[in-house]
Amino acid sequence: MRRALAPALPWLAAALTVATLGWWELAGPRRIPAPARDAWSTLLPGAWAPALPEGSAPDLGAIGYAGATEPAATATGVVRHVPDATAGGFLLHTTGAGPRALLLDREGEVMHAWERPWASLPGVEPQDGPAQDTFRRAVLLPDGDLVVVYGGRGLARLAPDGTPRWARSERAHHAVVLGPDGALWTLLRVTRRAAALGHREEVVDDLVARYDAGTGELLETVSILDALLASPAASEALASSNRRGDLLHTNALQVLDASRAAALPGARAGHVLLTIRELDAVCLLDPSTGRVPWLEQGLGLGLHEATVTEAGTLLLFDNLGGSRGSRVRELGLPGLEPVWEFDGTAERPLLTRFCGSAHRLPAGTTLVVESMRGRVLEVDGRGAVLWEYVEPRRGGPDGSLVPAIFDCALVPELPPVLQR
Repeated sequence: MRRALAPALPWLAAALTVATLGWWELAGPRRIPAPARDAWSTLLPGAWAPALPEGSAPDLGAIGYAGATEPAATATGVVRHVPDATAGGFLLHTTGAGPRALLLDREGEVMHAWERPWASLPGVEPQDGPAQDTFRRAVLLPDGDLVVVYGGRGLARLAPDGTPRWARSERAHHAVVLGPDGALWTLLRVTRRAAALGHREEVVDDLVARYDAGTGELLETVSILDALLASPAASEALASSNRRGDLLHTNALQVLDASRAAALPGARAGHVLLTIRELDAVCLLDPSTGRVPWLEQGLGLGLHEATVTEAGTLLLFDNLGGSRGSRVRELGLPGLEPVWEFDGTAERPLLTRFCGSAHRLPAGTTLVVESMRGRVLEVDGRGAVLWEYVEPRRGGPDGSLVPAIFDCALVPELPPVLQR
């Protein structure tokens, strides 16, 4: 199934035309500079791969994120907190400041930290560059261990003191989640030929991968590119793209349980919801068949972090499709009617050209990560800011930039081993 929302079609068509050249521009006072016309990956210089000459193989090691791109703010740390209105708990966040994850309380105090440079892990392949020596995403396990994705280089499980339990050098990127089956699910990046799409050079394929959480054994991989090509409606979306190199840039996955699967047509428990930035698509992958039974386009531009909420709605981060910049969208399922939207406050529109995420919290509030500006907000259904955190650390060559916050996730209660 493939759906494009009719009101978005003119804007989407124009934006996709520009996107094939490697960039989008926002109307209004915020102008986004364009890279070389032959650039095969988009976004900020230093944040993504360089231009790919005709016939060249993509360099997987060059696909990554800048650690810091924006000037640092004056007011940092927790700058707003309405204690009785937030979801409470603790917050796990990862940044471009290095291979470190911090567990913060609601006052911004560091309750625990994990740190482990990639080069110190036993038996791993060398990293391709310093941008890979950051924790792109992390998931806290019930025993206090942390599983981390090193930006496009690999995956590791760390004890509370940072000691590695295991490490893998497959090119994990963007996402890692603990699935309902107790396994770790992540995304891997490989290069391959794509003759079916008429490409002479190699392209980047994303794989959905499942690992044993205890041992780190790789249990299963499924090619997203093959799944799209094997599914008629999905292959139509892929064939309409003029992208080269990083064809998909899948950036999020969610393993559906039975209650969330009930919200989507044709979905079952164990299906995986994927966010594919270069197709501006959200789709379902059936790992058992290697097919895509459902795919939607036209929901925004440069999408990140689509999830099915407990309420049975679709929540996503739309980086470049808002009238003022970025926005968080909540859509009803299965009809995709608008339910809620947040694009920042009147004084400060939301804008992040890379990364970005939104997480619906148990209290019904939403945690919004404005990655590029190093800012995290918790907002209510009216769009009121209940909690705001600005990254206090510094980055860049002269220490004048704010490190990007790649993600921030709620931890309702600390595992016993982390309690003080």
